[in-house]
Amino acid sequence: ITLQTLAGPQLGLGLGWAPTADIEDSLSGGSLYFRETGTFYDVLSPEIQLLWDFETVSFGVSAGTIFSNTKFVNSQPTAFRGYSLGGKFIYNYIMHESGEWLFPVMLEGRWHSLKITYKPTVGDFEITGEGWDVYASCGVERIWNQKISLGFALGWGLYRATFDGSEYGITPALNADGWRFTIISRFGFPENRFQN
Repeated sequence: ITLQTLAGPQLGLGLGWAPTADIEDSLSGGSLYFRETGTFYDVLSPEIQLLWDFETVSFGVSAGTIFSNTKFVNSQPTAFRGYSLGGKFIYNYIMHESGEWLFPVMLEGRWHSLKITYKPTVGDFEITGEGWDVYASCGVERIWNQKISLGFALGWGLYRATFDGSEYGITPALNADGWRFTIISRFGFPENRFQN
């Protein structure tokens, strides 16, 4: 097998899922109007990536959103929203001589602009904040016709965010360290990456 020295742009899509994210106001006595601490379940994070593919490695920038809905108490729907910007590095370990199966090892970091909306019976309350995350993951990816791929990855990482709720006398902090599952797809693999 002869490895061709080819490189080119690549478009990536991802849909991440984290089982939980905990938010807690640990610096004050809490609020009289709403429940400011709790756990978000099913945190979803769709993402688009613009990568540069060098066969064995791919790297580039990413942008995405993040959202989750829950109820901290029976009468208080609570929503978690935001968008992210970051970077991604992928080591494309080739599992099959034809290059159709990859074992991607990924490292990514993102900055987030976030918002939490509390909706108790007394009204709506919105608190904004910022955060960051760093994730390492690996998985399996199948390539068709050296053009399009579909894969699955499992990773673990650190996720931190703080929110400015000073007008309500609280300072919520988000801790979402843990596992993240991602469905990935990439477009634009260089053609004829491998020659027999």
